[in-house]
This record gives sequence, C-alpha cells and structure tokens, in this order.
Amino acid sequence: MEFREISDNRRVQRPSIEDEDLESASVGLKGEFSFEEVHVEGGDFSGTTGEGRLTRSVLEAVDLSETVVEPLALADVRLSGCVLSNARWSQVDGRRVEVVGSQLVGWRVEFELAQDIYVGDCRADFASFDFDTVKGLVVFERCRFKESSFTGNLSKVAFIDCDLADADFSAVADARGLDLRESKLVGAKGLLSLRGARVTDDQVLQIAGDLARETGLVVD
Repeated sequence: MEFREISDNRRVQRPSIEDEDLESASVGLKGEFSFEEVHVEGGDFSGTTGEGRLTRSVLEAVDLSETVVEPLALADVRLSGCVLSNARWSQVDGRRVEVVGSQLVGWRVEFELAQDIYVGDCRADFASFDFDTVKGLVVFERCRFKESSFTGNLSKVAFIDCDLADADFSAVADARGLDLRESKLVGAKGLLSLRGARVTDDQVLQIAGDLARETGLVVD
C-alpha cells in the first residue's frame, strides 16, 4: 500500500494500480459498464449517460463533461487532466480515488461512500460536493471553489491551500474535525454550519465580519 502524506501525520491511501498491467482502451462511462485495469488516454465521451464500475484504472486527458452517471463504483482509480465540467455523478461509492489537474467547473458529485479521496490542483468553480459516509480521509489540495457548495458529512475532510472564497457550507450536517486551517475562507457562506471545524487565530480575525453578518449583527 502506498500513501500520500498530509500534514499532522495524516495520510491518504493512494490507488493501488500497477501501470504495467493496464490495457490501453478507448472507453467512456456509457451505458452499463464494468472496466478493470484499463488506461484510457484522450477521447471525447462528453454528454453520455451510464452506470457501472471502474476498478484499478487510469483515465488521462479524457473529456467526461456533461456526463450523467448513476450509480458509480470507483475503486483504485486515478483521473489526470480530465474534464468533468457540468457532469452529474450520483450514488458514488469511491474508494482510493485521485483526481488531479482536472477541470471540475460545475461538476455535481454525490458520494454515498468516500474513502481515501484526493483532489489536487483542480479548478472546481460552481461545483457541488455531497458526502454521506466518509472513511479514511478526503483531501482537497490547491483547488479553487468559487461559488461551489459542500453538503453532508465533512468531518473527515481537509482543505489544503485552497481558495474557498464564496463557497457555500450552509447545508453541512457534520463539520467536527473538518480542517480549514490552510485555506482562504474570506467570503465563504454558511460559516455557522461549521461548528467543530478547525481554523487558525488569523482566520478567525479575517472572517469576523462574515460571522457577524451571519449572526444578524449590523457591522458599521
């Protein structure tokens, strides 16, 4: 097992993929599918609808924009340089999944289970992320979330060097343990739903005005 080290001695288990065992393929998430140990490089599969499973596989520079997938099981999967803009993925069971360097603008994803998920160096403006059950750790690193929303259980989620300006946390059900200490929070909405989240003294000072307005205080 290989792990991606995070701060405070935390770590995320990386996908278990043997690149030499992968078979080159040109497949998308279309119809009823079940793919194992495939490497998909390039290709336009935008706008397709499907349901199925993807296991021990790599998708690289694949256009999956506006896809609708439900349900979807992902186990040991890496998406690199992909486009998921305006896609809608529901009933997702994700275990050891990495999404890196990808375009996630308007992506709507609902995780029934999120276990060891890493999303790094992605632009995810106007996206929505919903988490039901979270195991292990979910990490967002160096991502932008302008006017994105987060709902459900964020108790085992960490944002590292992310821009959360204008992000909406109003519908978060559980924020105990949510780590926001290394990200930009000024302008974020729904701060009162983040009871139990971890922030720094400096962040508290920066968002004091936002907190005051959410409690109904008139700041002048």
